[in-house]
Amino acid sequence: MERRIGIYPGSFNPFHIGHLDIVKQSLNMFDHVIIAQGINPEKGVPNPISIKDNLLPKDRFSVIQFNFPLVKLVDHIQAAYNGTAFIIRGLRNGHDLDYEVNQMRWNMEVNPDLQYVFLCPHKDVEHISSSGLKQFMNVFGSDEAQKFMA
Repeated sequence: MERRIGIYPGSFNPFHIGHLDIVKQSLNMFDHVIIAQGINPEKGVPNPISIKDNLLPKDRFSVIQFNFPLVKLVDHIQAAYNGTAFIIRGLRNGHDLDYEVNQMRWNMEVNPDLQYVFLCPHKDVEHISSSGLKQFMNVFGSDEAQKFMA
């Protein structure tokens, strides 16, 4: 039976409980979820993802970094895992939807067979963004921000 692999790409700088919520939802749909931390030159080099122990089943997810187009990553993962890969995207609001659909269309210009899954975070974490969390840390400090970190 072919494996269903979810690829959750992003800069994840930092990786927070909103991201974790999307990963947990994804684990209900896929055999394995790959958290793919992209190196975005516009956002600088991100800190490596560190997920606190026991938040996710260790045998069902992995974390990688990549610095090439997402469409190439999908091809590589499908070959490596001998399965079908789906790109997972989290949508907090209508602005995210507009942005993600536009990105999807550009990626599908290169590979029209790409498959996307859009997930909404639970209400209690939908307001959290990496940029918002960085601003929060600047005002209230890293200790206060720990409650939002995964």
